[in-house]
Amino acid sequence: MTLTVPTSSAAEQKLIRPIGLNRNLELHVLQIRDNVDKELAGIHWLAFGPNSFNSLVPFYARVSDTPTCYRDTKADFDPTKMYWLTTMTAVLGDSNFQGYVDKRDNFDLNTMAKLRALQNETDKGSDQSLEAVNEKLAQIALTAQTELLGKMVISGSNHMKLRFDFND
Repeated sequence: MTLTVPTSSAAEQKLIRPIGLNRNLELHVLQIRDNVDKELAGIHWLAFGPNSFNSLVPFYARVSDTPTCYRDTKADFDPTKMYWLTTMTAVLGDSNFQGYVDKRDNFDLNTMAKLRALQNETDKGSDQSLEAVNEKLAQIALTAQTELLGKMVISGSNHMKLRFDFND
């Protein structure tokens, strides 16, 4: 039985709850494609951090290593690691979601287009190793995420509450 809010009792409603965005550490989607060579069929879509201001990245699965900006994340804050970069972006985005949502949407569309272009090129027969392609995919995502954060900081700085305006 699926519990839904309109038909559930008060006791049943306490049994279910949405996962808070702040608790998202990572999102994985595993895809097996049947329209490419078997070496290229497995795609591990991965997004780190809160999923409100990040993008899924289509990593090739038949590899033995992971790009360092995804692999070597520690508990200490490090904006060169994708988890911390997306978390920082989401923290800022959460402060004014409506003010940043268009930037996020453009980021997501543009990033996905670049990621899919590289994936399509690789699927057609690239001579690069899949680990090298995954590194390029990670760098596309890291660069785009950094650019999004930069645009949000610049935009947000114009709306800071603790500021002094020159009216002369």
